Amino acid sequence: MWFGTSRGISIYDGELITNITQANGLTNERIRCIKKDSFGNIWVGTFYGGILSFNYRDFIGFTMAEGLGGNQIQSICEDEYGDILVGTSSGFTTLEVVGNRLYNYSTVKLSDNYLTNSIKAIHYDKNGYVWLGNLHGMTIVKGDFKKEIVFQSTDPDAANVGVTVIKEYGNKIYAGTSQGLFQIKVVGNYESFEIINLSEGNRMAGEEISSVFQDKEKRIWIGFSDGQISVFDKTRMVTPVVSEDFDQVISITADSSGTLYFGTDGNGLFTGTYDSENKNLQIKNFSTVEGLTSNYIYSIILTPGKIWLGHERGVDILVTENDSVSNIIKIGSASGFKGLQNHPNAGLKDSNGNIWFGTIDGLYRLSADQIDNFLIGTPSKIYLNDLKLNGQNVNWASSKWCDTTWGIYNLPVNLNLPYNKNNLEFSFIGLNFVAPDAIKYSWKLEGLDEEWSVPASENHVLYNHLAPGIYTFKVRASNELGIIQENEESITFIIHKPFWETWWFRIFAGIFIFICVVIFLRWRTRQLRENQKKLEAIITQRTTEIKSQNEMLEEKNKEITDSIFYSRRIQRSVLPAKEKVAKLLSKYFIFFRPKDIVSGDFYWAEKSLDRTKTFFAVADCTGHGVPGAMVSLIGSKALTSAVRESGLTRASEILDAVNESMIESFTEVETGNVIKDGMDIALCSLDYSDTVNVGFQFSGAQNSVWIVRKEDDDDLVVNSQKTEANISAHGYKLFEIKADKQPIGYFETRVLFRNNEAVLKPGDRIYLYSDGFADQFGGDKGKKFKYKTLKELVLSIQQQPVEEHYQFIRNAFYDWKREFEQIDDVCIMGVEV
Repeated sequence: MWFGTSRGISIYDGELITNITQANGLTNERIRCIKKDSFGNIWVGTFYGGILSFNYRDFIGFTMAEGLGGNQIQSICEDEYGDILVGTSSGFTTLEVVGNRLYNYSTVKLSDNYLTNSIKAIHYDKNGYVWLGNLHGMTIVKGDFKKEIVFQSTDPDAANVGVTVIKEYGNKIYAGTSQGLFQIKVVGNYESFEIINLSEGNRMAGEEISSVFQDKEKRIWIGFSDGQISVFDKTRMVTPVVSEDFDQVISITADSSGTLYFGTDGNGLFTGTYDSENKNLQIKNFSTVEGLTSNYIYSIILTPGKIWLGHERGVDILVTENDSVSNIIKIGSASGFKGLQNHPNAGLKDSNGNIWFGTIDGLYRLSADQIDNFLIGTPSKIYLNDLKLNGQNVNWASSKWCDTTWGIYNLPVNLNLPYNKNNLEFSFIGLNFVAPDAIKYSWKLEGLDEEWSVPASENHVLYNHLAPGIYTFKVRASNELGIIQENEESITFIIHKPFWETWWFRIFAGIFIFICVVIFLRWRTRQLRENQKKLEAIITQRTTEIKSQNEMLEEKNKEITDSIFYSRRIQRSVLPAKEKVAKLLSKYFIFFRPKDIVSGDFYWAEKSLDRTKTFFAVADCTGHGVPGAMVSLIGSKALTSAVRESGLTRASEILDAVNESMIESFTEVETGNVIKDGMDIALCSLDYSDTVNVGFQFSGAQNSVWIVRKEDDDDLVVNSQKTEANISAHGYKLFEIKADKQPIGYFETRVLFRNNEAVLKPGDRIYLYSDGFADQFGGDKGKKFKYKTLKELVLSIQQQPVEEHYQFIRNAFYDWKREFEQIDDVCIMGVEV
């Protein structure tokens, strides 16, 4: 029962009385009248405060006016008594809610001496202690008991580590912080704690932890606001393989079947399963493209057949059916959700089935007994309110095209229109006082449309140039949840044919056209016969000329093709023969695929004059085809000259000499202008004078080199500095030595090339490459192969002898390329030490 008084509204539910005043949102406390409409809304008239509307099926808000310690709700949990514990920017508040009424509350503030009152995370443990996380650590309270835990930063200049999430699994507390994950075990009566930093010694996908969740297999999932996802599986930390857009994971949960749900900060919702054997997440993405209101998913709550997503613009409800989303319901201020922007991980489904969301402007609760009704909605009333012809309003009551009118909007009955009145605009309106702005419409013009239109907010539709026929326009409206209802309004009308489409006119026109066609055909036949004779003479002359020209073109084309094939013979004669490469390198492979007949890529191998070093290289010259091949001949000759004639033995000195030779070769004699052609190259050398450790040199222009060795071997030392592996997989690790960012050839800010030295072990493998494979388009989506995938391919075949790598890489290239055109020359060389 609702009572309007001079001091506000009192509501009696049979047990309790709830009072609503200006502190709760009334614009004026002097109440004149109260009325309930057919949609379940309560309308209140006030003195000088206007009209207000209430709907108890919607979310109920709790703010500082109802007793919260602050309106910024940063965390939420439930205690053993069913009370709600809320962490705010001003301490934490315990709420006892009976029905829709806040029955009792209490607010606790922490000491301002060290730890702040801003509660980022809150947890009620199995012993009745409340764990509070803030920007400087954690505070544990129970009654008068208070204990602080401070995590020190590894950076001595940084502040103490802030706690963002607290979860309890088994007999351990997991604290997610701004600098990693900590595992805490209580010793004794909460006087001391065993704290383990799980981030130390483990490679994690990020540093700033935003969410922690344990699945039914007892795996701990960790989301990072500055990274992707990691899994703590019993004793080891695993970083699953995920797509690049799966980033900044803010919230994590799972359903009873093991399906995982991940909310991200900008990339929407991801859902799927985990393949623990291959460390791979098989997921799919839902975003604004699929209809979500926002891609910033801060909290996820699961109820049967529904996924509740709290984001920065309210709440979206994904209605699921047979493992797919059948509808998306969007909740905002019209449904009582006034706070709109949710806080990360401030969502809860309590033990009674009530749903809670914490926002920047209060706490919002949807009662369990209202969830089903809330998702059904209230049907709207739909009206056709106008019909225009050719963009003009019509007084249908006096119109000659209809018999009479009907309804409050005086729409026509038995509407018969001439053919030129065939541009009709229908206007309609749906009434729903629960959420008037959320109404959508779907329409269909029977006789033209086969399907109902996609629901939209527009309340009018225009049909232009309708053909003669019988039509019925139908329109439906949605409820406040955006679900289109079955009730509809309709109007039937006829557009008549013009006189030239009548049967008698068509017969007359057909006879007339037939006579005209016969006369025209006879005249045209005579003309064609005369023209045919003239054309035959011209064709005979032109045929002779074309035949002569074709013979000349065929001869020229043969000469050009023969020249290009001869160029290929010259280029291949410059490339080192297989016998020479096998003698110099022993264990190796070369995958070489030109795009055209001749190639801009080439490989090279040579022995130093003193026979102590073996040099080998892969180069990518400017362009491909004949121009690239010409540059490759000059580059190959310059490399051989630097080793054989100049006797150079340092890789960097060889590249400097080749660079000078290339610039000289591409300088015009008459003008002195430099042609800006050149090449990218990776040049290596091996020194086997020591039978145990092999001396290795590398110098590169744009193109780097990869070194692969077993995962349990020592890391690679380059220029006396230990180098971390770029990627590890399948029991092997790959090191990348970067090249200088300058080409061989003209370059404005050129410096001398760097010489990189290292010591390799027997069994280490060296890989040189051009950019042709990584840049090749292919696969199911026609995307580039990319260097990361090429590295993974190289690591996946390390169990095979290096001589067999050719076949694996060749198969991978053609499996990827498929029907796509090869875009560039491809050259990959592998050498085993």
